[in-house]
Amino acid sequence: KKYGEPKLTKEEKEALLKILSIIYYGEIVAMLVAGQLLNMVEDMDAKKVLSAQVIEEAKHVTAYQKYLGLLGPIPEIDPNSRCVLDDVLRTNSIALKMVGLHLLTETVAYYLFTALKESFHEPILKELLEYIAKDEAKHVGFARKYLPEVINRISHLEQIRILIKQMIWTFHITASITRLKRSAEAIGIDVIKWFERGTKDFLNLAYEIADKTKFSKFVIPKSVSEIISQKVMDIIKNYSGN
Repeated sequence: KKYGEPKLTKEEKEALLKILSIIYYGEIVAMLVAGQLLNMVEDMDAKKVLSAQVIEEAKHVTAYQKYLGLLGPIPEIDPNSRCVLDDVLRTNSIALKMVGLHLLTETVAYYLFTALKESFHEPILKELLEYIAKDEAKHVGFARKYLPEVINRISHLEQIRILIKQMIWTFHITASITRLKRSAEAIGIDVIKWFERGTKDFLNLAYEIADKTKFSKFVIPKSVSEIISQKVMDIIKNYSGN
């Protein structure tokens, strides 16, 4: 009502549909996983935060669904994103669910829509994303506070399982982002710049959390993770397909 219909070209609509549909499916899974975690954790304060997150994710799902409906039919989720989201939804591990949701998928979603907010100036989308960003900051803050407590209660074997899953998920997320490169560039988003910013912040957060756990001496050195991240960025930079 405030801005009227989005004034976009056909190419811009197609690009936004591809990018926002991934975030939309991620928000659906975030809503479901937050509900699962609500019943799995014992700490009452964590339950209260997760209750709020379920409501917030439901608002996000509704908002994206309505906005995407203005652009055209919502495309099916790509196989790489589906693999990660299905994995996070199906696992029975509280730690693995939180790593998958609050660290990986929330971080990817946050940087995708921050890139959109700063690079693509469609007023409805820009204002919508500003509202959503306030909620997402709280979700990452929850992981920063509560995830070390969860990880400190798991076994070394479970920690190894989480590290392996993180590597598998990182591969699929990279493949999904690489597939979005052409669509992102069509609306003025520098994929390499945002991937670099997101990876740097993600590594800082991941190592900050790891340092508060009993596994702090057993993680991959941060310098090694940064080298791997640079190699991944080189792959995305050289990718020119659809």
